Amino acid sequence: MSNTTVRRAITFSVISVLVALGAFGTGAAQFRLGTSSPFRYVIVHNEVAKAASVRQVWVLMEQEAFTKENLKTLYQLVVKRYPQPYTMNIWVFTNLDDVSTPEEADDDHGESEVKDGRPLSGAPTAVCVRNPYNEYINYFDYRPNGQGHGKIIVRGPEKQKSN
Repeated sequence: MSNTTVRRAITFSVISVLVALGAFGTGAAQFRLGTSSPFRYVIVHNEVAKAASVRQVWVLMEQEAFTKENLKTLYQLVVKRYPQPYTMNIWVFTNLDDVSTPEEADDDHGESEVKDGRPLSGAPTAVCVRNPYNEYINYFDYRPNGQGHGKIIVRGPEKQKSN
């Protein structure tokens, strides 16, 4: 057997193992999904306003994963990760263009668009609110097959948190 044939055999074997382990493309994401959340998301901003004791979290998630059920799952994942302070707002984005850069956040231009309505991109967004009185998710999904605007009640006022 020549050196070239041996090298090709070794290279083929190594690539086969890497592909089987999911080291390339979507195979890696599929492998991670089995050990983490049921969809891909990243926390892009996490800040606690100490004066008001309110946590602000910005999340970027896959647009294909934007469903009512996944929003509830995302809410539970973030709340579990950041249990304190109790009062929290989670801003959910599905398009990177809608996420404020650090400079925009410093000027408070990027976040105000989401507070007042749908973002310029038209991509689905949501805001999850947790406070001592209630917990809910407002979502905005105006894609052709989207869910429109709605509210998911996680915990209503009748089940107030005891302080």
